[in-house]
Amino acid sequence: MKKTTDLELITDLFIKRKKDLRLEVGNLQLDDVNEESVFNKTIDRFKDKYLLKPVVIGDPEIKNHRAIRKNFPPSYQDPMGGEREVYEIIVAFPFTGSAELFDVNPENVRVSFGRVYTPVGNTITVDAIELNALDKPKTLAEAHDKISVTKEIIKENNIQAKRWNEVMATQIEQLLNEQRKQLIDFHS
Repeated sequence: MKKTTDLELITDLFIKRKKDLRLEVGNLQLDDVNEESVFNKTIDRFKDKYLLKPVVIGDPEIKNHRAIRKNFPPSYQDPMGGEREVYEIIVAFPFTGSAELFDVNPENVRVSFGRVYTPVGNTITVDAIELNALDKPKTLAEAHDKISVTKEIIKENNIQAKRWNEVMATQIEQLLNEQRKQLIDFHS
């Protein structure tokens, strides 16, 4: 989990990807571009690697729970306070798409301050949901609430990534066509 203020901007991700793309294009060999069918596969491979896939967060799954004893200060609901048993519940949200979109803030968009859940593998794990009873609807509602800032950031990042992809798909083709021409000329 990271604070929204600790995230880089999505434009930094775009710049890094573009630099990596240019470097990899420069390392292409004649065998990667000479034949039309191989060249088309090279284009597809580059698009698959460098274009960002929108993140789609799936339905949550309860993964684990445990009962713990915890001390609570006096409150309006519990004027005595003291020790009581609560359940600590772990919920996981599967997702598809480019995990890098969890690590950046959208450009020129206000997002709520808070914590952003970063995935491990293809799952976002929300742990330490504490409830007095094993209540599935309440557990899932709280899990959704905890990742609300993450969802907000992903929604905006998906929009900006889609725009970037539209431009980059054309640029990838242009860069590869230019490199193809150079390589064929160089090796002929």
